[in-house]
Amino acid sequence: MDSIAQGYKGVDLGSCSNGLCCWARGQEDGAIVCRQKWKDFKSTLTRQFIIPFTNDKDKLKEPPQLYQLIEKSEWYAFVASRLSPEFVAVHTEQSQRREKCEYNHRLSRKGYVGLEDQLKETMPNEEIDCSLLWRKAREDKQGNIPDPKVVKKAKLIK
Repeated sequence: MDSIAQGYKGVDLGSCSNGLCCWARGQEDGAIVCRQKWKDFKSTLTRQFIIPFTNDKDKLKEPPQLYQLIEKSEWYAFVASRLSPEFVAVHTEQSQRREKCEYNHRLSRKGYVGLEDQLKETMPNEEIDCSLLWRKAREDKQGNIPDPKVVKKAKLIK
């Protein structure tokens, strides 16, 4: 799959329509965005097309029809790398680490600092303390907390 990435070097990817292209801003910003898109693409392939079929090797023989740009040799190499003992060990470790998170936040890359800045803009005269940040970090865009366990904890914190 890295040879696919090598093939895009020096190409203006802003005009592409296959979902991998991301060269929209300056060269440096575009490179950062491209790296993240490439990582997300490989993660999507792994989660949707490889991990569900680890026990059914016949379904892993062909690349997904959705992604015609992937050659068979590249697909075989990618599947082999994702089914390697090293990758499986890292994947299992990270999955177990993620399962330990009891009260998931919904901040993405914004983080608590970004949330605090956003709240200062929208609520300029209110005091922003840790409990308010904790609750706001777990709300969806409509202001609801979807997880009942988190709702229960949020009521205790108020």
